[in-house]
Amino acid sequence: WKLVVGDEVIMRAGKDKGKRGRVIEVRYDENRVVVDGVNMQKHHRRATASVKAGIHDVPGPIHYSNVALINPKDDKPTRVRFKQDSKGRRVRVTPCGVKIPYPKQPALFKPSDEDGPCDTAAADVHEVTYERYDEFMRTFKFT
Repeated sequence: WKLVVGDEVIMRAGKDKGKRGRVIEVRYDENRVVVDGVNMQKHHRRATASVKAGIHDVPGPIHYSNVALINPKDDKPTRVRFKQDSKGRRVRVTPCGVKIPYPKQPALFKPSDEDGPCDTAAADVHEVTYERYDEFMRTFKFT
């Protein structure tokens, strides 16, 4: 697919034609994308600890053919194709030759330098708790 989460897109068809937004979610199995602020739907929510009860506006899925990626050079909708760069990596390129960079993805896991309650202590990590195989074989005279 040529669209990924975080891409800036514009609606090409539908009731929100011309609106811009960022891709929030890509549903490959349904051929749809969810764009922030586009195709808003009313969802009735029950109150929970984190969500207030009421009617909330939520962006709905749109078929991927109804959105176009925005060219970073001239800020207009464009088609995209793939090419290989000098290092052999696959990059997205517009027909006029402008590279479209992939957006930065948020880190799913942020490693911490602090030891947590379930972490192994650094001193225990470096402690040798096994016998070397060759020494083991010599002690039992297998060689």
